[in-house]
Amino acid sequence: AVGLTREDRLRGAMASLDVEGGGDIELLEKIITNIVSDPREPKYRRMKLSSKALARGVLHSPGAMALLRALGFSEDGACLAMDEPQVTAVDGPHDGPTCQLLRTALEDLATLKQHRHARDLAAYGQATAQHQLDPPPWESLLALARHA
Repeated sequence: AVGLTREDRLRGAMASLDVEGGGDIELLEKIITNIVSDPREPKYRRMKLSSKALARGVLHSPGAMALLRALGFSEDGACLAMDEPQVTAVDGPHDGPTCQLLRTALEDLATLKQHRHARDLAAYGQATAQHQLDPPPWESLLALARHA
């Protein structure tokens, strides 16, 4: 998407994650948190594409991959890698534009996780309400025991 800012791509990726319902949010949060905690540590910015956790929770989710690309990750051989965040002498090690974008992504992921949880609870509540018409099989036994 030519002409889109990284923030625009981040918002689009979050929308995609929300709509598809895929992506391992906890894994994405861990990846991003590690980078924010030590942005110059290369091991936090390179992930093997052969990683089972990455394959299960990220690689098969278009929204999760769009999120990582928006944050600056790209395929580099057998890895998914992010260039070292640009940090100027004025900025602290955790205050450059990339780290700010990473923190925004963490906030957005936390919001998405809350929305998914609320939707799950609502769906559970609807399913429970539909099944309350038929009492559980043990309820009649309890009623008999109370009257005995």
